[in-house]
Amino acid sequence: MRTINVDIRPEPYQRSFFTQRERLSGMYSGRGVGKSWVMHNKACIALASGENVLYLTPTNSLLRKQMMPRMLSTLRSWGLTATWNKSDETISVDGSTGILWGASYRNYDDVCRGADGVSTVCYDELAKADDLPMLFAAVAPTMRGARFEPQTIYATTPRKGGQCDRMVLNNELGRVVTGATIDDNTHVTEAERENMKRFLKGDLYRQEIQGQILSGDIESAVFTSDCFGRMWQPPRGYASMGIDCAGHGRDYNVFYVIDDVHILEKVKIQKADSFEMNSIARGLIQKYKVRQVTVDGTGGYGQAIYDFLKLDPSLQVYFTNFGQAAEDHEHFANARAEMFFRLAEAMKLEFRLDDAETEEELRIISSDVNVSGKCLLVSKDVIKKVLQRSPDSSDALALAYYNRRKMSTLDVAVNSMYKKMRMF
Repeated sequence: MRTINVDIRPEPYQRSFFTQRERLSGMYSGRGVGKSWVMHNKACIALASGENVLYLTPTNSLLRKQMMPRMLSTLRSWGLTATWNKSDETISVDGSTGILWGASYRNYDDVCRGADGVSTVCYDELAKADDLPMLFAAVAPTMRGARFEPQTIYATTPRKGGQCDRMVLNNELGRVVTGATIDDNTHVTEAERENMKRFLKGDLYRQEIQGQILSGDIESAVFTSDCFGRMWQPPRGYASMGIDCAGHGRDYNVFYVIDDVHILEKVKIQKADSFEMNSIARGLIQKYKVRQVTVDGTGGYGQAIYDFLKLDPSLQVYFTNFGQAAEDHEHFANARAEMFFRLAEAMKLEFRLDDAETEEELRIISSDVNVSGKCLLVSKDVIKKVLQRSPDSSDALALAYYNRRKMSTLDVAVNSMYKKMRMF
């Protein structure tokens, strides 16, 4: 029988995950307490012990760029020969009969159809999964025929108003470890603690750092609960498009096409050049007869696509920098604050949002007042820290809506001119 040396030294609040085998348990706490560390070490121990493991993360990018390489490195540090098959996202260990399948909350269905005999399931940042009952139903069949007693563990930061928060409050997610904060983690330096805390305040601090389950809306939320849950309506009004540009970085280029009452289409693509961006934009313009486009002018990434599109005389094309002056400069500190408040107003009246990723981004946005008494929004850096990604989708949606009333004003002017011409 093979013996391996595993020196992981968990904190007191982490130990039960390594010493007990409960059917369902999880860690519900703020950032910096080592939730992902517990999950990946638990998965590695199970795999090295011969178990089949299913490991799920919020996105494919997080799985491929962080979690799988981290588990591979951990296994090798224990003196094991581990292999990562990148084509099917599996890790195996020489001498072990177990296999680890990696999946995300976006592609878990396909992976679950191929995985079987799973005895350990790990859900990382479970609150970011869109539909928990559907997720659990898809995972359950993978645990049939397991050679070890099945165990499910999860770790996550709370998400106000989300399914996960409600299920924890209703005692539907087994034993839950709460109360730990970044101050309890001896492996985190003081500088790291302060860096994590300094961007957050109010409700976001209580949720993201203290791990509290909060009710109602985020303090000073721009997009309150009455912005969501609208009934579907038939398409109405002309089509407009917003394009959030990311260039060749890690963020996404997002195209959002909308009408007066709902989303017509959303397209996301990473690392697209200006010709590919133009091709996507032209396709959407033709498909929906788009009459107005607003391109993200922040950082200059959208300059080329703007230059392409403004050559079309049938389009109203705007190049909008989030930091530029607001049209209503007496009340808003910049265009970013103005465009998101306009979008929130539309959503409270009739605009229907049915995109979970965008809703998650919008619910985090809160407002404040600067020294001049003008409204401004929470920093984008704060939103990135909370989401662990850039809010590209919500930026594109806000751009799509921002200049719509200019088209309405133009239509009124054209109709008025037409009527005057008919009089002569």
